[in-house]
Amino acid sequence: MKNKIIVVAILITTFFSLSACSKLTKSESTLIKGQWELLQEPIQVTSNLKLLDFPNKSTSIVNFTKEKNYHFNEKKHELSYLNSYKYQTSFDISGNILTLTNKKQKMIYYRKNSVQYKKAITPIKNNMNSVNEV
Repeated sequence: MKNKIIVVAILITTFFSLSACSKLTKSESTLIKGQWELLQEPIQVTSNLKLLDFPNKSTSIVNFTKEKNYHFNEKKHELSYLNSYKYQTSFDISGNILTLTNKKQKMIYYRKNSVQYKKAITPIKNNMNSVNEV
């Protein structure tokens, strides 16, 4: 009887673990939809009291839900943007980190307001704030 309970508990735990991973339960066409942000390093500014600030957010945020200028080929894992840019895509296990690569560059986008985004931006903000306080 104890063995059956243990096996059922393991199966339930495994099911919930797999269902928590977005990539395993959703297609890539579904995963790509949403608002993504490219985390850029702070830049030096002189126009205000700050020494460092983030670049213009409008250039680093892409919303694939509303954007009509992209086409995603799930079979080839290829994203065509503005009919002139082609990127190979890959997602992390959570489905919240999107990596776009082409011959010249590799860009890592984070799903806006995801746990992974917050973990990635927090140290950058802390370092930037400590420099600006000095």
